Amino acid sequence: MKIVFLADCITTQKAGIHYYARNLVDQIIKSYPEHDYYLVASEKIEDLQISQIIVPINEFIPFHLRWRQVFIIPKEVGKVNPDYVIELAHFGPFNLRSAIDRVTVIHDLTPITHPRWHPFISSITHKLILPYVVKRAKYIITNSSWTKAQIKRYYQKNDQDVLVSYPRLKDLSDHKKFRQSKDPLKRYFLTVGTIEPRKNHVTIIRAFDLFCKAHKDFQWIIVGGDGWKNGAFWQVLKESPNQDKIKITGFLSREQVLQLYQGATAFIFASLYEGFGMPMIEASYFSLPLLLADNESLPHFYRERALLFDPLDAGKLADNLEKVVSHDDLRQELEQKSREAFIHFEALKTDLDIIFKP
Repeated sequence: MKIVFLADCITTQKAGIHYYARNLVDQIIKSYPEHDYYLVASEKIEDLQISQIIVPINEFIPFHLRWRQVFIIPKEVGKVNPDYVIELAHFGPFNLRSAIDRVTVIHDLTPITHPRWHPFISSITHKLILPYVVKRAKYIITNSSWTKAQIKRYYQKNDQDVLVSYPRLKDLSDHKKFRQSKDPLKRYFLTVGTIEPRKNHVTIIRAFDLFCKAHKDFQWIIVGGDGWKNGAFWQVLKESPNQDKIKITGFLSREQVLQLYQGATAFIFASLYEGFGMPMIEASYFSLPLLLADNESLPHFYRERALLFDPLDAGKLADNLEKVVSHDDLRQELEQKSREAFIHFEALKTDLDIIFKP
């Protein structure tokens, strides 16, 4: 078969969707090498050895990203005459011949289920376009059983047509895993995620302030870019007496992020909702003690192996931080459980054979 990936999200984004999409492409190509693969994106992806069709984005033309996706890219795809076209991030495929089967990757439904966390235009666009996209798609690929259940609930898609492909972060297994010896002058907690409302960094600031009353030698490092609707975060950070101990790195290279995981004391994830939560997977690969917000989308095998807290309860999170740094036996137990969670995750099976081994 001929398979085309629509991969703007790989070249235009840097956070979780970027990594999930890139690793999904790698996973499919490696697992099903018998097919012919093509990729369409806004610029060339240098380390990907398949045929690539480049449709650049003109920054001087308003909405050119979407214009390309609706009018220009379908024409380029038609020249390939593919069997399947896979849109890697929600919007599309559009305007294809009826003989071409469509597949859409949906990472989460928060623009629909929790519009207050997103810019108005984003939530309205998702609300208007996703019903059309889901209806036209032969299959939906998503990242967790939780997101699959949400898609079935909101769009009445048949169970067999919504396929789960769990995040596979190939560069973790390629990376030489070791735990750095802890520098007592560089003790830190780590959070990875864009600064936006759903990630709930405000609760962590408040918990960290409580924790620092008794512990002056810790930092909290946030790896992630500046997102949207984050005025409350910047205000609370400005008011924090420990703002000099809170380091916001912005986007880092993959190697830099992995090094930070290796040196961290524990991983904090206060997110109100996740499709799956790739930073949680990464942290468990490095056996970091996990301090996780207890939300409805949290997989059970992580919930059972972490210190949990109500995502709005800064006091409980502060107590958990205290436990991790003050009790060596507990910390070692949490490190072991974290690794167990990763092993459980690695054993999860995907549903993609239905497409690629019909």
